[in-house]
Amino acid sequence: MDYLKSKAEHSDRAKLAEIAALQTNWDSYGAPPIHPVCIAMARRIVEQCPGFFQIVPCCDGTITLEHHSDGAEVYCNIWETQPTRGSGT
Repeated sequence: MDYLKSKAEHSDRAKLAEIAALQTNWDSYGAPPIHPVCIAMARRIVEQCPGFFQIVPCCDGTITLEHHSDGAEVYCNIWETQPTRGSGT
């Protein structure tokens, strides 16, 4: 069990690192990079339940955590709530 948990944790960390490295226009439709606050919060959540969620970058700079099982679905949308200094918003 510890091996599987360790493998899931590694996979989650690798996916989040991949998402954190996305550059502007990563989806070829002008998507912004994923906000670092979203990456940090997703990391905190998936560390509590490794391998449970699919980690999905969204075209608006946010992250969605998804889980589908036994006819039920869980979606956790993560976005930054504070405007970035100098963003004009």
